[in-house]
Amino acid sequence: MKNFEVYDSRPPVKYCSIACKREDYKSWHAVTLKKFIHPRKESTVRGILNCIVCFQPFKRYWNKESKQPSYCSTKCFSTQVHTWNDKNRFKWSKATEEEKLQRLKINFENQVIKKDGCWDSKTPLRKGGYIQIRYIDKMIGIHKASWLIHNGKIPDGLLVLHKCDNKRCSNPEHLFLGTHKDNHQDMVNKGRQNLPIGENHKNSKLTIEKVKKIKELLNLGVTVRRISKDFNMGKSTIDAIKNGITWKHVSLD
Repeated sequence: MKNFEVYDSRPPVKYCSIACKREDYKSWHAVTLKKFIHPRKESTVRGILNCIVCFQPFKRYWNKESKQPSYCSTKCFSTQVHTWNDKNRFKWSKATEEEKLQRLKINFENQVIKKDGCWDSKTPLRKGGYIQIRYIDKMIGIHKASWLIHNGKIPDGLLVLHKCDNKRCSNPEHLFLGTHKDNHQDMVNKGRQNLPIGENHKNSKLTIEKVKKIKELLNLGVTVRRISKDFNMGKSTIDAIKNGITWKHVSLD
């Protein structure tokens, strides 16, 4: 012990330094002791263990009083943990790939209505236009779930497309894989574009009668500049009609 001086008006001070305060706290204050002594330095040791799942050696810190860790990673740990939590609810994060697929199959069977031709579903269409079902941590289309169950994983860059053009259908015989380009081409081949053309377009300023008159004048050799001035249209619009880019469905016959 040694004497020390206090130069302010604080309450009576018992310790001259933090080191002396820690030494005194060690003898009686076990809770406060944790604030000054790093737990890893005092209560942990380092060693090389073997994972009980993959059998690979790994280094871990562990408490002397607790059980030593047996897993090298959360991936190995999740394989040994049951997929149901304390509230008896399925946890996707703790399930294996086989258990996830089996859970998806159970949800699919409870939701789908199997019959001849297209399969229907008990749930209505979502905002995106398809019936959705939960898989892992997101919602996917029920047609994608059907492909995963009956045909396996969907390759990267490919989509699950419908042969029947029925968004509610999940019959695996009515599905096929394709790219975005294949999907667009399939839509064009089946005439499902439904794009307004000609005077049905909302931005159209011409009618079929006016376009026929423009084509007659072009055949007579009238210049594009003169026609654009007479019809109060841009030159590019008349050029597009002349070159068959627009209004090509209108003929003079």
